[in-house]
Amino acid sequence: MQWSVKYSQYYDFYKKLQDDGVESPLDKLPHLSQSEVIYYDDFNILGTERVGGTGINYIPVTKILDYARMSGVINRSLFKRIIHKIDVGYVKLVNKQQEAESRRNAKKRKSH
Repeated sequence: MQWSVKYSQYYDFYKKLQDDGVESPLDKLPHLSQSEVIYYDDFNILGTERVGGTGINYIPVTKILDYARMSGVINRSLFKRIIHKIDVGYVKLVNKQQEAESRRNAKKRKSH
């Protein structure tokens, strides 16, 4: 998750480095089990259901349950808990990154 928040926007660049035999952050990606990959993919799909506004918002629980129902998930309660837990961690990481970026930008403005 941390990798995704920090580096995903540069994936094509890092992939090119890796393809050229140059060390890149892609070399250090964690290995995910098959079930972790499935949850991560579902989480990314559900990320498109965030309600707009200022900052990043959590994925609505109703959207998680609707998606689980449409996808044929048997244990929707467990699915909801896992996706929500991933989302909480994701929102914390994004907020932390945005705060750090705001501080950097404020420093740049002060120095000019």
